[in-house]
Amino acid sequence: MERIGAHLHIRGLGLDDRLEPRDNSQGMVGQGKVRKAAGMILRMVQDDRIAGRAILFAGPPSTGKTAIALGGIAQRDKGARD
Repeated sequence: MERIGAHLHIRGLGLDDRLEPRDNSQGMVGQGKVRKAAGMILRMVQDDRIAGRAILFAGPPSTGKTAIALGGIAQRDKGARD
């Protein structure tokens, strides 16, 4: 039996080169301000401007915390772009 996860469609944060969120990109829709903030943090880590080891996402259920985290990981690991 193959297990299918709820976030398999996420391939990145859906940001352009200026870290502006696209309307619908890389499996992400909405949460533009949060995606931009996550992209800024990710870029600072990649540029060695901050030593990022962990980021805590907090909030009520079903607000996109896991999707943002997985998008950031995909962006970091694969350089995901549309």
